[in-house]
Amino acid sequence: HTGELTAMVGGRDYGKTQFNRAVDARRQPGSAFKPFVLLAAMEQAVGGKGETTLASRISGEPVSVETDTGNWTPSNSQGMEYGVISVRRMIEESVNTAVVRLALDVGLPEVIATARAAGIESPVSPVPSLSLGSFEVTPVELAYAYATIASGGTRFHPFPLLAVTDSKGNPIREETLVREQAVDARAAYLVTNSLEGALDRGTGNPVRLYGIDFPAAGKTGTTDDYRDSWFAGYTPNLVCVVWVGRDSGGTTGLTGASGALRIWTKFMKSVYPAGGQYAFAVPQGITIAEIDPESGFLTTSACPVSFPEAFLEDLVPKETCPLHPSHPIVDTVRKGWRGLRDFFESLFR
Repeated sequence: HTGELTAMVGGRDYGKTQFNRAVDARRQPGSAFKPFVLLAAMEQAVGGKGETTLASRISGEPVSVETDTGNWTPSNSQGMEYGVISVRRMIEESVNTAVVRLALDVGLPEVIATARAAGIESPVSPVPSLSLGSFEVTPVELAYAYATIASGGTRFHPFPLLAVTDSKGNPIREETLVREQAVDARAAYLVTNSLEGALDRGTGNPVRLYGIDFPAAGKTGTTDDYRDSWFAGYTPNLVCVVWVGRDSGGTTGLTGASGALRIWTKFMKSVYPAGGQYAFAVPQGITIAEIDPESGFLTTSACPVSFPEAFLEDLVPKETCPLHPSHPIVDTVRKGWRGLRDFFESLFR
């Protein structure tokens, strides 16, 4: 990632209106802001002020928060109800109730500070609903904030012009790239890893169905009454944010997945392979460990499912799965079965 602004579309028809929505339209990002709540939690973990991992358990049950204007009770999409889930599942499935709990646990001022570090410069009040993107941003602002995550924590300050020259090509003005390490690379990677999962298994999965078969990460966003449809996603070298909405603020009837995601997918496929050929780099200090996704602990031979989870190296679980304790006889049977399976698979390679 270089921080250069590669392309920008400000509206459907420049002949009808020159209003550039990419830089001037301010809209609520909705769930597209949730990765920054996770980023704040990961930053705390890196700094030794918290122990949240992608495998940590968090309640997705209904939550009611007392505010200055009364109790605020957020709900999940389509009224879905959840019990205790993993932080990874919280992001992949965009579970509002769990995200609110995580934001309150991290601290709303800390969430705002992390979002600011990433590039969110719009006014944000420390109210619980901020965790669900209740404030306003511009598409370019959100794109650069996502670029901070995509680039491993390096923040780029927007610069749409590289240089201005006269008719003979002589430089009149040249822009200087401003970049800084805004958040820890490990924290940024853990968020990216979870957003890869959002495309593979979660709310962003339609991108895979529509043909995005290269490494990518992203998050949908939908606001109340379907006023705004967002998709913010990236590959190892390109970030793209799409917003679909009406200037009047009226409903579109579109979710992030049914509107903006489709446009994002079409654009990213058009720039592939420039948009992504290789996997996201794993920074030092990250360990991949096999866990049982049901318990969040290291797998045993008896676990029916094993998932390769990313951890800060100091927060890798030390205990094995208590739900599926290993047994010598089971170990022997499983070892024999796996050997037999591998043998037959080798015959058909």
